[in-house]
Amino acid sequence: MDLNRCFRALAAVCLLVLVPAMVQAAPQTERVYLSGKGPKDAVAWEFSVTGGRRAGEQTTIPVPSMWEQHGFGTYSYGQQGQPRADEHGLYKHRFTAPAEWKGKRVRLVFEGVMTDATVRINGVPAGPVHQGAFYRFSYDVTPHLKLGEENLIEVDVAKESANTATNTAERRADYWVFGGIFRPVWLEVSPVEAIRHVALDGRADGSLTADIQFDGAREATRVEGQVLTRDGIVVGDPVSLALPGGGAGRVRMATRIDAPQLWTAETPNLYDLRLTLYKGDEALHTTTQRFGFRTFEVRAGEGLFLNGQRILLKGANRHSFRPQTARALNPEDSYDDVRLVKSMNMNAIRMSHYPPDPALLEAADELGLYVLDELSGWQAAHDTVNGRLLVREMVERDVNHPSILFWDNGNEGGWNRDLDGEFALYDPQKRRVLHPWELHDDIDTKHYSNWADLTQRLASPNLLMPTEVLHALYDGGAGAGLEDYWTAISTSPRGAGLFHWALVDEGIARSDRDAAIDNFSTYAPDGLVGPNHEKEGSYHTIRSLWSPVQIVVPAVFDGTVTVSNHYDFTPLSQVRFDWQTVRFPGPAAEGTAPIVIARGTAGADIAPHGSGTMTLPLPGNWRQADAVMLTATGPDGLPVWTWTWPVAAPTLPAVAAGGKPTVVAGADDIRLSVGPVSASFDPKTGLLREVSRGGKTLALTDGPRLVFARPRAAEPAWLELDATATTHTLAVPQMANTIEIDLGLEKTDSYAGFKLEITSDGQTWKTLYDSTRRASDGIRYNFAPQRVSAVRYTRPLSDAGRAVPVKTVRLGFEADRFPAPAGPAIVTTGTANGEAWLEARGGGLDARWTLRRDGSLKLDYSYSLEGTFLYHGITFDEPEGNITSVRSLGRGPYRVWQNRLRGPELGVREAAFSVDRPGAAIYPEFQGYFAGLRWARFNTASGAWTVNSASDDVYLRIGTPQLGHINTSPDFPAGDISFLAAIPAMGSKFVTPENTGPASQPAQASGTYSGSLVFTFTGP
Repeated sequence: MDLNRCFRALAAVCLLVLVPAMVQAAPQTERVYLSGKGPKDAVAWEFSVTGGRRAGEQTTIPVPSMWEQHGFGTYSYGQQGQPRADEHGLYKHRFTAPAEWKGKRVRLVFEGVMTDATVRINGVPAGPVHQGAFYRFSYDVTPHLKLGEENLIEVDVAKESANTATNTAERRADYWVFGGIFRPVWLEVSPVEAIRHVALDGRADGSLTADIQFDGAREATRVEGQVLTRDGIVVGDPVSLALPGGGAGRVRMATRIDAPQLWTAETPNLYDLRLTLYKGDEALHTTTQRFGFRTFEVRAGEGLFLNGQRILLKGANRHSFRPQTARALNPEDSYDDVRLVKSMNMNAIRMSHYPPDPALLEAADELGLYVLDELSGWQAAHDTVNGRLLVREMVERDVNHPSILFWDNGNEGGWNRDLDGEFALYDPQKRRVLHPWELHDDIDTKHYSNWADLTQRLASPNLLMPTEVLHALYDGGAGAGLEDYWTAISTSPRGAGLFHWALVDEGIARSDRDAAIDNFSTYAPDGLVGPNHEKEGSYHTIRSLWSPVQIVVPAVFDGTVTVSNHYDFTPLSQVRFDWQTVRFPGPAAEGTAPIVIARGTAGADIAPHGSGTMTLPLPGNWRQADAVMLTATGPDGLPVWTWTWPVAAPTLPAVAAGGKPTVVAGADDIRLSVGPVSASFDPKTGLLREVSRGGKTLALTDGPRLVFARPRAAEPAWLELDATATTHTLAVPQMANTIEIDLGLEKTDSYAGFKLEITSDGQTWKTLYDSTRRASDGIRYNFAPQRVSAVRYTRPLSDAGRAVPVKTVRLGFEADRFPAPAGPAIVTTGTANGEAWLEARGGGLDARWTLRRDGSLKLDYSYSLEGTFLYHGITFDEPEGNITSVRSLGRGPYRVWQNRLRGPELGVREAAFSVDRPGAAIYPEFQGYFAGLRWARFNTASGAWTVNSASDDVYLRIGTPQLGHINTSPDFPAGDISFLAAIPAMGSKFVTPENTGPASQPAQASGTYSGSLVFTFTGP
C-alpha cells in the first residue's frame, strides 16, 4: 500500500471538511438593505417632490421606484419637443445602526439613482454629488454613524443633471426619462481590513488571474484563494500570496486548474473563487466571487471566437423596463427578460443604453447569453472627468461576468474617445470597446443599413456586426427581411452577428391616465414583443430562423428528414426529438389543439455545424394522419422549435346528398338555388350579390373581383382640398388610393395625432387612421383603391395638446397601378350533372360558380398577369364588423408578409374580431394576410360560412389593419376577404420594403393563375 498516497487522500478529505469551517469562521461582508430588492418588496421612505403632480406634499414613497409611477412629478420623454421637467425628489430614511458595528467599516451603497444624488448622513454630506443614473456608487459613512442610535439618510435627487454633458448624454435620449431612487440601497458592513474588490480573468486553458483591492490592509500578511464548483467542491490546489509588510492596496494573484468546464452561452458553467485575507493564522475577511473559464477573441477579418470556436451573435437590444414600474425592476424581471431572449433562440443581448440591473447579468451568466454592456450616452457623450468615474463604476461592478464580451462606449455618437482606454484599467480581460454605429477597432457596427449598404459592408475587410438593425416598430422590421440579412451575415467570413432594435415596446402605464399605455407615438413601440411581452409575429419568425436545429423535409416525405446542427458547442445527441402524428379539429369543432394519434422519439448524433439525416420511427398507419409534428428540446429542457408537415395535399370537400339545383335568370338577377340555399348574381358582371340560407342573408358579396397592385412608379393624380376644413365633400365622387395631410408641426411638437376617415356614399364612414405620427414618419396615407365621396379628420393635436394647423390636404389616385373596376362580362348559366352553374368572363378574370346538390358553392377562377406586382388575386366584400370570429386551418396563428413567411406552422387558429391599430394590436392578429389556407370558417351576425381551398399556396386576406408608419403599412387590396397568389413585403422604421433584400422585392407574375374554392353555408 502507498502510504503517501493514502495520506494525501486523507488530507484532501480533511481539507474538504475543514476549509468550509475555517472560512465560515472568517468575517464576511454583511449587506443590510435599507430598501427593497425591487418594487415587489419596496420599503417606504419619507418623500416630497418639488414640481409637477403632488408638489410639496409630505408623504412616503416606495424605494426602489420611479416617482412618476406613484403619482408624483411630470412625465418626460428624452426627445420630446417640450422642455423636460426639472424637479427634485427629496428622500429621508431612518435606521438604527447596531452597537455591534463598532470597529467595522460601513459603506452606504446606491445601485442606481436618476439622475444627480446629493446624499447626507445625520446632516453631514456623505461625499460628492453623484451624477449619472445607472451606476452603483457608495460612501464610507463609518465616521458619521451613531452606533446604537437612530440615523438619518437624506437624498436630494435631481431629475435633470447639473452636469450639462451628463444631462445631454442620458436625458436627451430616445427613451422615457424618469426620476427616483430606482435600484436598491443598502449598507455594506465589513472588517476594517478587508478585500474591497476583485477583478478576474479566467481563461479556457484553466489559468486564472485575480486583481485584488483591499481596504485598510495594513496588518494583513497574506491572501489565499481557492477555486470551487458552484456546489462547493474544491477544484485544484489553493494558492497563497504574501503581502508586503505594512500592507498593500492592490495585488495580482494567479493560479491554474486542469480541464475546467468552459463557459459559453450553450454551456454556462460557473465557478467560485473564494478569497481569504489573513493576519498570520487569523482570518480577517473572506469573500466569494463567481466567474467562468472562457477565452473570447476578436480576430481581425476572421470573426468572433469563443474558446477557439467562431461564433455569431444573434441578439436584441434591451431596456430595463416594465410598464407598471418603469426602470425599477424586481430581480425576477431580469431573469424573465433573459428567458424571453433565449426563447427566441437568440444567444446575445445588448444593454441599451446603460448598464443593467446586476440581476440581468447574473441571469445571463447562469442561463447563457452573450452581453454587450454599455456606458450611457445616446448621441451625446459624458465629459471626460465624470465619464472616467462612470466607466470605473460600471466596469468594477460588472467585470467578472463571463457573459460580457464587449464594452460599449456610448451609442450613436455618444462616445467620448478619451474614455476608450479607461475600460482596460479595471478589466484584466482587456475586452474590446465598441462604438455602436461606427467602424471602430476593426468592428463595423453600423445601424439600420439597407440591403445594398449591408452587402457592401460585408465586402470590406472589417467585421460587420450591426448593433441596431431591422427596427421593430409596430409589426415592421425585425422578422421582415431577416432571413436575407441573416443569410448574408452568417455566410460571410466578415459577418459577426446582429442585434434587433428592440426587444420590448417601451410603453409606460401612466399614473396620470388611469394606467393607459403610452408609447410616445412612434418613438417607443419598437419591440419584438409588446410592453407586457405580448408576442408579435416577428417573435416567431426569429425563433424559427435562429433555431439551432434546422430541418428540411424532402418533397416526398417518407419519415426521413435532413437535420442541420447550428449549435456552436452542442452535439445533437444532447437534443431530444419528440414526434407526433395528429389530426386537426374541424371547422365546427371545439378548441384548436391537434388530436394526437401516435407519438414517439427520435435521435440524431450530429456534431456542431454538421448535418445529416434522421428517420422518425412512424407507425405503419401514419399516412392516415393530417400531419406529423416534430419538437426539438434543447439540453436546458426548453423547446427549440416545433415543425409541422402535412401528410397530404388539401382537397375540396366531397358533395353530400341533397336536392336538385336550379337556375333562374332574369334581366336584373340570376339566382342559383337548392333547398334552403340561394345565391344571387349580377347578370351584367357575374359578381356575387348575396347568399341566403334559411331566410338569413350573408354579407359575402361583390366578388370575385380581380385585384392587383403594381409598384409605385410616378406621382398620383392629385385633387387639392381645402386645408382649413376638416370635412371635404367632393363635387363628384372619384377613385382614390392615397391622401396627403401635411401638418404644421413646430419644434416644440413631438408628434400629432388625429383620426382620418373616408366614405363612398356620405353615410358609411371607414376609419383609415387613428393614431399619431411625428414629422419624420411621412405625410402620406395609402389605402386600397376605392370610390371616395368625402374625407374627414379630427383636428390634429400635438403631444402637449396644441391644435396643430393643417398646411395642405390632397386626395390622389394611381390608376395605372390597379385593374379597372369590374365591368360588363360575358355571363352564361346552365345545369348539368345535378349541378347549376354560372360562368363570367371579363375584365381579365374568368370565374365559374357551381351550386352543388348539398348547397355548397364551388368557385373556379383564373387570370393571367405579366410583370411586377405587390399583390394579386381575387377579392370579395364582407364588412369586417359583421364578422365575430374566424377559425381556420393554415399556417399560423400569426399573419405573414412576403418577406416574413417563417414562423407560422400548420395548425388551427381562432381569432375574435379586433381592429389592428398602431401600437394596440391584439395577438394573434385578426386582420392581415395569412398563409397556407386549407379552410376557414367565418362566424358572422347572419350565420356561419366556410371556405375550403384546393391548394395551400393561397394567402387568405382578412380585413385591413389601420394605417401606422408609412413604411410599416403595406398595401391591401380592395374588399375585405381576399384569396391571393402574392402579397406585399413589410418595411421598417428606417428602411422601405423594397430596400430590405431579395425576399422583399415585388412578385414577378408570368402566366395564368388559378384556384378552386368551395363555400359552405351552415347558418347560425
